[in-house]
Amino acid sequence: MRRIDVSLWVAVCLLLSSVSIGIYTDVRSIDTQRIKTAIDARLLRVQILNEAINNTLATTLFEENILRSANYLAQTDQLDQILREIRGLTAGMRMAAEAERLAQESERLQATRDLAIMLMNEERWLQARELLSSEEYLRARKISEISSELAITAVTSEVSEMSLWQERQRLGALWLILVAVLLLLWIGYRHSVGLRAQAGEQNRLREALAQANQELERRVEERTAQLREANERLEQLSMVDGLSGLANRRKFDQMLEQVWQRAKAEATPVALVMLDLDEFKAYNDLYGHQAGDACIQALARVLLSRSKRQDELAARYGGEEFALILPSYHLNAAQKAAESVRLAFAGLGLVHASSSCASVATISLGVAALIPGESSSVVDLIWLADQALYEAKHTGRNKVCVATGTDIVPTETTMNPAGTT
Repeated sequence: MRRIDVSLWVAVCLLLSSVSIGIYTDVRSIDTQRIKTAIDARLLRVQILNEAINNTLATTLFEENILRSANYLAQTDQLDQILREIRGLTAGMRMAAEAERLAQESERLQATRDLAIMLMNEERWLQARELLSSEEYLRARKISEISSELAITAVTSEVSEMSLWQERQRLGALWLILVAVLLLLWIGYRHSVGLRAQAGEQNRLREALAQANQELERRVEERTAQLREANERLEQLSMVDGLSGLANRRKFDQMLEQVWQRAKAEATPVALVMLDLDEFKAYNDLYGHQAGDACIQALARVLLSRSKRQDELAARYGGEEFALILPSYHLNAAQKAAESVRLAFAGLGLVHASSSCASVATISLGVAALIPGESSSVVDLIWLADQALYEAKHTGRNKVCVATGTDIVPTETTMNPAGTT
């Protein structure tokens, strides 16, 4: 009888230990995934900010207009903050060295960028251009990009190893449960042999144990379903711009590449409309950021109402700039679509007292269309649409300009200062 009592205590201890290990492993797994998601998001933000800073410098040099670098300080501050957050998240991890290396490469690259900005402020455009096109700067950019990719690889590798170890812990917990169950069954058998009068009680104990196992499995399945749903929500959120509700830049890049490859296989055209809120900074300064946000959301609703086909996509490209992907649209059809968007937004009648082109908030649009081929790429399409948008912005605003080959042509319909056609 004493042997049975000892065995019972051992079984209970094994069961409690296995449940504790399982719960601890689940908590650690959730925390590991949370940290990985946080690090991945920040590493992606580092890449996006580096690209934005490069674009700011390139645009400032191209136009030789220091005002184009107005966002530079904010962008670099954001980059520094994110790098500090990555250091904090990776503290105690093996990939901390990769994070530190990424921060050091970013600091070296930032020093060159700051020098270039200083030269631009002094209107020494040639020296700034030579500095940003130097082999040393380009090599530093490449090293920074490689460091970012290595950091992503390192966090994925380390999290994979941690996940493998956690799976082993789960397996160990299951083995402990199995041993505990077997031990309890043996105890039941011994009791049934030695104490037949207690057979009914032992049967009820086994039934209770089975129910406990079923409940544990149900909870594990429920937790797994919750985690899967949370991951799906995170994936969706990572593709949506929080303010406008449109697709973000990441979703835009993915969708445009998919549409381009499909059009290439089918030899059909792809049209792209790039659009920008006219004099949006002045609108923000006059009416406040909340009104500016409302203006962006109003434009988003217009774009959503226009992109009705499943393969069409409206996206917030960045700041007050938006994009509309129109698969299978030839240039004339895309131009008409862009004009309808322009008229629809102007028709909202959002008063813009400081506008130089109308009495209401307006947009400028650039349209381009290409049939994908071996000699063309998505970059070409974006460049053409962007150049058309640039032409619209610098020839009076509140109009649609179309890129036809190397020429940029404005549409005949524009709005007068009163905001009517």
